[in-house]
Parts: sequence; structure tokens; C-alpha cells
Amino acid sequence: MDTLLERKHRSSGLQVDLAIYENACNDYNDLRESTKQKYFNDAVLECDGDHGKMFFVINRLLHRVSSSPLPMADSHSQLANDFAEYFEGKIIKIYNSLSSQKETACRVNPG
Repeated sequence: MDTLLERKHRSSGLQVDLAIYENACNDYNDLRESTKQKYFNDAVLECDGDHGKMFFVINRLLHRVSSSPLPMADSHSQLANDFAEYFEGKIIKIYNSLSSQKETACRVNPG
């Protein structure tokens, strides 16, 4: 994007116009950088020691996109069925473990 100072330098070709344009660019970049630092600093200070909020702000500032913690599935119903099978298996293992412990306890202390 052409700026007024850039166009003036190109049309005149004078070194003084180039120096003015470069000075304006440097001033702009310094202002942009200080504004960005102030924005980040204010965002972090607003967290006020809340680590969860701090991680949220930092991830937002760094444009990190959180990935889904859910496993891949073709559909929501498939995902629900996969979870159901997983937890059903867990429950069966716990039940069998408790049943075998009960049988062992009954053999050791027969009532």
C-alpha cells in the first residue's frame, strides 16, 4: 500500500524524502510494537494470578487452537457407542475383580 510519503519520495527521488519516509516507517513500527506489548501486558495482568485464565489468555494471544479431546469417530452415535463399550468393559472387569475377591474371602473365612 502506497503512503503519501512513499509516493512523494518516488516522485521526487530526493534523499531527504526517503529519509522522511524511513523515519515515518520507523515511528510507525515502534508505535505498533509498543502498543502490542501494552496489549499483551494488560491481558496478562488482568489474569491476577489465576493460572487457568492465564493459560487461556496466552493460548488466545498465540492463536493456538485447542484440539478436540474426543477420539475420532464417523458420527456422534458411533462415538457414544464406543464410549459405552469402553465403560461397559471397565465395569465388567471391576465386577469380575470384586467377585473373585469375594470368593477368595469366603474360602479363607467360611462364614
